[in-house]
Amino acid sequence: MKEFKLFTPEKVGSVEMENRVVMSPMTRCRAIGNVPNELMAEYYKQRSGAGLIITEGTSPSPNGLGYARIPGIYSKQQVEGWEKITCSTRRWWENICSAYAYRKDKPSPQHARRGADTYTFGCKSCRTDVDRF
Repeated sequence: MKEFKLFTPEKVGSVEMENRVVMSPMTRCRAIGNVPNELMAEYYKQRSGAGLIITEGTSPSPNGLGYARIPGIYSKQQVEGWEKITCSTRRWWENICSAYAYRKDKPSPQHARRGADTYTFGCKSCRTDVDRF
């Protein structure tokens, strides 16, 4: 009988995985105020048996928020929220990593930060003026 390798350990670079199951990032829009929370911690905890979890898109700065309720990782409160999530997974940082998401075009006015600079894919700055809309 042929042996299936899906549930066997694997090392990819410096990452040692218990199995070859990789959870890809999915946009969930559950971060109220862009802060990771208990609902998100429970979601990732339920999936912690995967060899590697790649989180939903996470904005590295307020300028990268493209739509409502995506998590960020640029404030102390957000970092603390992600710490709760990583601690809720079985092996903590060993099997979870963040997928950085950055809006590549001008955000819609309801999600833009007043006076924030946003950047297109070619790093061209465009000023966001929420009051105009």
